[in-house]
Amino acid sequence: MQKLKTNSQDQLKQSEQPRKIQETSSSYLIQIPQQEIEQQKEVPLNSTYNKQDLVHTDQDQKAKSSLFRYFRPSPDPQLVWEPHIDKQFMSEFQELIENRFNEVKRSSSIYKYYAKIGFQAFIYLLNILEIIFTLSFDSYNKIADNSSYYKFCYTVSIVFCVLLHSGAWMYTYKFREVAKKMVIVEVAYYIYYMLMGALSYFKIAPFIYFYSRDKSIKQFSFSEINKYLQLSGKDKFRNPCMLFKKRTKPVNIFRDLIFHRVALLSMIITMTIQTIPQLFIQSSYMIERSAWDGFNVISFLLLLSNLIYYSFELQFIVFTTTYRQMQTELQFKLKKIKLKFIQETKQLLKSDQQFMEFVESFYFHIDPSRFSPYQKKRCIVQIIFSLIKQKKFQNIEFHFIDSYDEVTLQYLANCFKLINVEKIHLLYQDQNHLSFLQDIFSNILNLTFELQNKENLDNLWNDDITDVNAEEEKVRQIRFIANPKISTGLQVVQQNKNAKLKYINITQHFLQLNPIEIKGEFDPLRKGNSVIMNQKQTILIQNIEEQPQDIINEARIQIKEITKRTLFEEQYGKIEFLIKMYDYYEILKKLNEFQVAFQSISSLLNGSLQIISLIYLTNDGDIYITALIVLTAINPILQLLSFAVFQHRVFKIFSPLRQAFYVLLFAIFNFLKIWDIVMVCLYVCVTEFAKVVKREFSSEGYFKFKSYASKFSGSIATTVFNYENVAINPKNILQIKDEPFYEAVMWRTNVEEALNKVPQFFIYVLSLSSKELNGVWLLSFFQQLKDSVQAIKDILDIVIKDYLIPALILGAVSADQFFQSMLYLSSISNQILLEYPKSFQIVSKVEEQHLQEKLTFKINLKNIDFSNYVDLKKKKMLAQFRYVLASIKSILEIDQAQRLFCMGYELKDLIRCLKVSPLYQLKLNYYLDEVQPAQIPYINGFIKNCPKQLQFLQLQVESTKAQQMEFCVERQETLKAFSYSYFQLIQQYNNHSGVALQETLNIDKDFLKLDRYNFEQFYFEVFGNLALQNCSQLLQQFTQMKVFKASIFNNAGIQTFQFNSNLRSSRLEILDITFENITLDFQEFPFSNLKVLKMILKRCEFNKENLKYILESLHNYTKVVYIDMSQCLQSYTVAEQKSLVRGLESKAIDVFIKI
Repeated sequence: MQKLKTNSQDQLKQSEQPRKIQETSSSYLIQIPQQEIEQQKEVPLNSTYNKQDLVHTDQDQKAKSSLFRYFRPSPDPQLVWEPHIDKQFMSEFQELIENRFNEVKRSSSIYKYYAKIGFQAFIYLLNILEIIFTLSFDSYNKIADNSSYYKFCYTVSIVFCVLLHSGAWMYTYKFREVAKKMVIVEVAYYIYYMLMGALSYFKIAPFIYFYSRDKSIKQFSFSEINKYLQLSGKDKFRNPCMLFKKRTKPVNIFRDLIFHRVALLSMIITMTIQTIPQLFIQSSYMIERSAWDGFNVISFLLLLSNLIYYSFELQFIVFTTTYRQMQTELQFKLKKIKLKFIQETKQLLKSDQQFMEFVESFYFHIDPSRFSPYQKKRCIVQIIFSLIKQKKFQNIEFHFIDSYDEVTLQYLANCFKLINVEKIHLLYQDQNHLSFLQDIFSNILNLTFELQNKENLDNLWNDDITDVNAEEEKVRQIRFIANPKISTGLQVVQQNKNAKLKYINITQHFLQLNPIEIKGEFDPLRKGNSVIMNQKQTILIQNIEEQPQDIINEARIQIKEITKRTLFEEQYGKIEFLIKMYDYYEILKKLNEFQVAFQSISSLLNGSLQIISLIYLTNDGDIYITALIVLTAINPILQLLSFAVFQHRVFKIFSPLRQAFYVLLFAIFNFLKIWDIVMVCLYVCVTEFAKVVKREFSSEGYFKFKSYASKFSGSIATTVFNYENVAINPKNILQIKDEPFYEAVMWRTNVEEALNKVPQFFIYVLSLSSKELNGVWLLSFFQQLKDSVQAIKDILDIVIKDYLIPALILGAVSADQFFQSMLYLSSISNQILLEYPKSFQIVSKVEEQHLQEKLTFKINLKNIDFSNYVDLKKKKMLAQFRYVLASIKSILEIDQAQRLFCMGYELKDLIRCLKVSPLYQLKLNYYLDEVQPAQIPYINGFIKNCPKQLQFLQLQVESTKAQQMEFCVERQETLKAFSYSYFQLIQQYNNHSGVALQETLNIDKDFLKLDRYNFEQFYFEVFGNLALQNCSQLLQQFTQMKVFKASIFNNAGIQTFQFNSNLRSSRLEILDITFENITLDFQEFPFSNLKVLKMILKRCEFNKENLKYILESLHNYTKVVYIDMSQCLQSYTVAEQKSLVRGLESKAIDVFIKI
C-alpha cells in the first residue's frame, strides 16, 4: 500500500506544472527555516514545497520599498502542514480548521478601502461644484446682455432640470401609492416630494435618506449590489452569495447603497438635462465670445469630468437593465449553490447563515489547475470552514479533486465523516490518482468517484431539480410564529402627556356576530375570585353544512360576472357612445392587423421625420450644423457597436456571417428610425429570435410584479407568476414587443438616444441665431423634441423603478423586500401579507391549488376598509375577499386583531369563512391600548367563531398597561399547541420630558387564565417589568406538555426562575428558553429526561458548577444541547468549554456552547 501511495505521489508530482499566483493580499506570512526545507526528503501529494517560491525576486523587494506597496498585494505565504490524523469529535476538528483558516485568511488593504471612499467623496464634490459654477455662469458672463438665445437655452436647461427632479420624486410617490387618501393629505404629500426633488437637485436628498433610514435593516454597499446585478441570469441563480455578506461594521455613507441610489437619480437627470446641454451651450458661447478665462475653463472642465463619470453610471444602468430584461427564469427556492471561482469560497464563508439555511446542496466546480500551492490550501480550508457550520446536506460535489494537496484532502475526508451528507460525488482528472484518492476517502458512506470529462461536468447539478409541486414543498406542519419585538427589545410609544387614549368603537356587526353573556365562573374547580365568560353564540345566517368550496364557487361566479365592461357600464351607463367606443377599443386591441398597422404608421412617421432632419443638415454649414452632423453621425456608430456586442452575447449559435447581416440591417434601419417594425418582422419570420431567448411568463406578469413589489410589503408580488393567465402568445404583436431581446434592444437604443437628442434640441434653438425659422426646421425640431422626451422617459422609468425605489424599500421596509425588488426571490417567505382590499384582489387571481397548498397568510386589519367602494365594485371586491379567505387551508395570522371590533359588513364574510375553514394554525395579535377594558372579553366571542379543527392557537397581546387575560379556547380533541405572547409597551411623551411610570407584570395564576391547560406544546413569550415570584402558579398547571419554549425578557430588577417549581410536566422532551436579566435556579429538575436542551441567556446569573454538573450528567437520551451564554457576565473558560463539549460529544450528543 505504501508503495502504491508513493507511486501515485510521484505521478502527480511529474504531472504538476508551475502555477501562476492569482490571488492576492494576505494577513498571515509563515517563514520556513532553510534547515527544515533541506531536511525534507519526500514531497507529499501536490506538495507546496517549491524552492523557487521560497526566494523573493528582486522585483518583489523593489515593490516593497516603493510607494505603491500600500496598494500592491503581498506575496503568498508558504505553508507546510503536517499529515493529518482524523479527529473523532467535531469540536476538535473545528478547532483545527479554525487554526488553519487563520493561517490562510487574508484581509484587504485599508488604503484601498479609504481610496474607494475618497474617490466617491471626490465625485460628490465635483457634482456640487458643477451646480455652483453652472448657476454662476450667467451672472459671471452677463449672458442676457449678449444673446437672448443663449440666455433662453441656459435658463431652460436649469429650470427644466429642477422641475424634472421634482416631477420624478412626485411620480415615485404616485407609483408607490396603494390606497387613496383625502385630498388635503394627498396635496401635502405632493408638496413634500416636490420639495424633496428640489433638495435632490442640490444633492442634499441622499444625506436625508441615509440618516433617516431604519438602522435595524441590513446595510449594503452599492458596489456589492452592482457586482451582483452585472451577473448573467445563470450566474445569479448559480451563486447569489455576494448578497448575503454578514457585515461586522457599518458601510461608509459615500459607499452606502441608499445614498448612492438616491444620488444616482439626480446624476442621470442632471446629465441629460443640464450637464450635456450646458457643455454645448457654454462651449459655443465661449467660442463665439472668446471668453476662455479661468472661471469658464474650470466650469467647462467640471462639466466634462462629471459627464465622463455620469456616462460610466449610465453604462452600468444600461448593462444591468439589459441583463434583467433578458432574465427568462425565476428562482423561488434556493436549494443548491455552485461555486466556480476561488473568490466565491470567501463569499460563501462570509454569508449570513439565515440566508443559507435552506441550501441543501453545494457544487464546488472550481478549477485549481492554475492555483498556487497556497491558493489550493486556502480554497479547501474556506470550503471546509463553511461546511462545518451547516453540518447537514443533500449533495456535495467536487471537480478536479485530485488537483489539491494531500493534507487538505485529508481534512476534507475528515469533514465528510463528521457531517451528514446524503450523496458525495468526487470527480478526478487522472485515472492513476484513483487508488490514492480511495485511500484518503476510505470508510465514507455515500461517496462515489468518477473520471471527469466534458459530458459529466454538470450531470448532478442538472439532475438536482427542485419540484415545486412535491409534497415536501406544501405547507403541512405547524410553525411557531414569534413576536419579533420580543427579541429586538424596548418598544417606545410616543404619546402626548395630556392626551387621552382614543378607543375604537365596537360596531353592531361585531356584537351581533360575537355576542357573549357573563355567567358564573371559568373553572368549576376554582371558586371565588375570577369573573369568567360563558359564550352563548347566535347562529349565523348560513347553512351549517356549508363547505369552503361552496364559498369559493359562489365567489368565483360573482367575480366572473362582474367584468371590467360591467363596471364601466355602471359608471357611464347613460352615455351609449362611450360604451360603443369601449367595445370597439377592446375589439381593436385584440386584432393583430390593427396592431401591425399602428406600428407601421408610427415607424413610417419616425422615418419621415428622420429624412427631413437629414435634409436640414444639408443647409449652409456653420458651427451649429457641424455639431448636429457630428452628433447625427457618431451616435448611430456607437449604437451599432453596442448592438453588435449585445447580439453576439445573446445569439452565439448564429454564424458570424449571419450576425454581420443582422448588424447591417440594424445599421440601416436604425439610422432611418424604423428598426422597431423591422424587428417585429424578424420575430414573426425568424423563429430563432423567439426561441433562443424566451420567457416562461408573460411580460404583463413581469410588469405587474415590478409594480406590486414597489407598493406592497411581504411577498404578495410573487403571486403574479402563479396567475392562470400568464401564458405567452408569441403571435400577438404587443407581446412580441415585450419579448426579452426586442425589449432590451429597443430600450438600449432609445436610452442611447438621450445622449444625442437632448443636446440636439438645444443646438436647434441656438441655430436660430444665424438662420431663419422655416418648416424644415420645425419638423426637425419636433423630431428632436419627441425623441428626447421618449429617451428621458425610458431611462427615468428604469432608474426610478429599478434603482431608486429598491433603495427606498431598503431604507424603510426590509432586506427581503429589497431582494424582491431586484427580482431575487429565493429569500422571500411563502407568507403572503394582505394589508389592503387591493391585496385580496391580487391574490384572488392566483391558481387555486397554489393558493391552498403553498402559501401561508397574514392579514393586517389596519387598512382593510371596503367603505371606499360602492355598488358592483364593492360586491366584486367582497367576492374576492371571500374567495381568498375560503381558500386558506394551512396557517393564518391576523395582525391588529382588535380592529375586528370596528369592522363593518365584511366581518360577516370573514367569520363565515373562518367557521368552516380547515385551518390548523391561527395567530391573533391584539393591541389592547385601543380597546376599552370592558370590551376585552369580546375576544372570546371571536375565538368561538374560529375554525373548529385548530391544532395550534397563538394569542399575542401588546399593551402599555398590565392586563390579566382570560381565554376560552375549547377544542379538546384537536388543539394540541397553545402560545401566549405579552409585550409591554413603554410610553414616552412627545416632548421627551420623560417616560411614563410602567406597571409591573405579575406573572401568576391571574396573569393568564384558560379553560384548559392540557397542551402538548406550550409557547410563552413575555417582555416588560416582570415579577416572577409567583410564576409557578401559572406554569405548573401545564402538566401534559412535551415542548416548552419560553422567551422571558425582564426589564425590571433581576428575577429568579425556578426550574423544578415551574416545570411540572413529566412528559417534557424539548426545553427551549431565552432569558434576559433572570437568575436561573436549576433546583433538582431532571434535565437528563430531555431530548433537546436549548438556552440563550442574556445578562443572566446562574451557578456554573451546577450547570456543569447537569451537562455532565446527561446521557445518550439527549440528542441536542445548545447553550449561548456569551452575553452573561459569568461564563466558562475556554478550557472548561472544550471539556464540556467533548464530554457531550463522546455521548453522541450534538452540542454547541458559546461563551
